[in-house]
Amino acid sequence: MNNHRKSAPSLLSRLSLFGWALGLTALPSTAIAQGYSTDIELVRPVYSHKGLPGIDTPLFAAQPTMRVGLMMQYERDPVILYQYGEELGSVVTHRNAMALGVSYDFTPAVGARIILPMALHSGSEIPELEADGLGLEDMSIGARFRAFQVGGLSLGARADFTAPIGSKNSFHGEDGLRTGAGLLASFEAGPVTVLFDTNVMTRTKLELAEDWSNGTQLAVNTGVRYWILPDRVAVWVSEISRGQFTNFYKGGAENTVEMLGGVQYQPVNYMTFHLGGGAGLADGTGGTAQRITMSAKFVPIPPPRPDFVVEAEEEISSGPPPDVSIEEILTIEKKWKDGELARVEEEAIVIRDPIQFEFNTANILPESLPTLQFVAKLMNENARIGHVVVEGHASEEGTFIYNYDLSIRRARSIWEEIITAGVHPSRLSYRGMGEVAPRKLGTEESDLATNRRVDFHIIHRYSELDVLPDYPENIQLPWSGRDAKVKTPEDIERKMQEDEMRRRRQRDLEGLQQDEAQGSIPVVVPVPEAPEVDVERMEESDEDAGPEDPSEDPVETEGDSTSKVEEPQPPATAAPVDESSSTEPEKTTEE
Repeated sequence: MNNHRKSAPSLLSRLSLFGWALGLTALPSTAIAQGYSTDIELVRPVYSHKGLPGIDTPLFAAQPTMRVGLMMQYERDPVILYQYGEELGSVVTHRNAMALGVSYDFTPAVGARIILPMALHSGSEIPELEADGLGLEDMSIGARFRAFQVGGLSLGARADFTAPIGSKNSFHGEDGLRTGAGLLASFEAGPVTVLFDTNVMTRTKLELAEDWSNGTQLAVNTGVRYWILPDRVAVWVSEISRGQFTNFYKGGAENTVEMLGGVQYQPVNYMTFHLGGGAGLADGTGGTAQRITMSAKFVPIPPPRPDFVVEAEEEISSGPPPDVSIEEILTIEKKWKDGELARVEEEAIVIRDPIQFEFNTANILPESLPTLQFVAKLMNENARIGHVVVEGHASEEGTFIYNYDLSIRRARSIWEEIITAGVHPSRLSYRGMGEVAPRKLGTEESDLATNRRVDFHIIHRYSELDVLPDYPENIQLPWSGRDAKVKTPEDIERKMQEDEMRRRRQRDLEGLQQDEAQGSIPVVVPVPEAPEVDVERMEESDEDAGPEDPSEDPVETEGDSTSKVEEPQPPATAAPVDESSSTEPEKTTEE
């Protein structure tokens, strides 16, 4: 059983010596069972950005992000008792551990976490050291920092504090506060990521025997991940080691090494799963004969921003949009701004001028390169555009096979050019459609030229609530393997929306001010002031007034609306009537 542990006396061999020295053989068989106040967990969760089980990283999300994680492990024989190289039995035969944690990236360079573990021990074969049962383990609080990043290389640091809240005398928790600090490094090159995590952890010194002590230790953890499907499925392998400064990396109970491997699955960009397993390669407490680990990391979708909700309510409660004819809308849509070579329309990127190729080749003519560079700039300025498919089309001249092959080669040429212009390859793909999807039917050259085209379809967008992925700046060109740099897309869509809403509010405010200024000027019929109205004259006018002439325009009467017109004038003399009406109240008052 666990032959890899028999090469040298392990921790439990020391425990056996310590036990015999204390005279455990003299204790009755019904002695109270107890373990020791020491933490035996080797693989500790971290829940950091792009981390692996037990390995921290100096990588952070581009925006403030919270992660909730759960890690469950099954460990067989993490603590075995030996006496002079001969196994006496398992102190902890089965260990089922669970750790719940939360991490938060405050900025792209600073993050923190808190983790609360617990474990269930069972199957102890040594009654004197039995530690079966469920126990709470020591809570850890940590922070990590990124010092600098150059291309795919990132360097940082970590600091940890472990509070002694775990169950004592049960191989769950320790007596004193543990502090730690270390260095972090990561290197990303295409689908490969290499992680390095080393840290020193202080521990309360516990003398278990004259030749073994539990004290300050150094942990060195490394891991490699390879993406089989970009940002979806990856395989990983890691090495977890821990050595105490007493008997530093010389074997025995103080030093442990374990190899792990597994699969990482990311169905969506805010959820990550790890499944793996491994076993110990050297003696030492915490190393297992078999380990199975499962973990899940989830990024809760952040709530909508308050200002975004307010703006949405204001927009809904506003009046109907102004009446605009369809012709005007079409005219506006057809206009291009000066220097604008491409733009986003619904689920496509529309280019102003068609891409020109050499006749019957996939060679792009120089006059079309600015358009493709503009498309690359447009994609990098719209980080919410997740993936674009470059789709090539051909006209019906030639055979289906030739046209299909030509459309693929031309789409690939555009794909290569846009990547060269700075767009990450994971945001772009290409395909050919040959001649089967014409835009116009006909044999005229104008129709055929329209069908010879390239379309840019947006097949994936990130919503306002999605966490945007990180794209490494240093890549290898897929068609040549040559090192190249791409640009990190900017999330300026939200900023543009905010600027547009501010401009809209400013226009609304200016419109209200104009309405208030115009409201002090009579527009149709002026209303006379009350003191100028003669009540008796008004009553007399009401009695003597005849039927209203429907041909008379009331707008043209600018005088007192209560005055009496004794002799109605024909419409042709409306202007003179208007002038006399304006002086009529004064004459009536004099009489």
